[in-house]
Amino acid sequence: MKNRNVLSEEDKIPALLEEAGDWIKLHLNQPECYLRLTEERLEVLDAITEKPVQWFPYLLIRRSN
Repeated sequence: MKNRNVLSEEDKIPALLEEAGDWIKLHLNQPECYLRLTEERLEVLDAITEKPVQWFPYLLIRRSN
């Protein structure tokens, strides 16, 4: 079964993922966007079109002690 949520390279915002202890920091290189949480994933949306330009499945937000 194909995943219809896979985005092409043209749709992705350049970003830097940085591991910092129990966290992963997401540094976006494009200010005209915002984040949306859905039941399945975290989406980065273009502020004008509201189209998802990147998404991240819920895997691990923070490790519990």
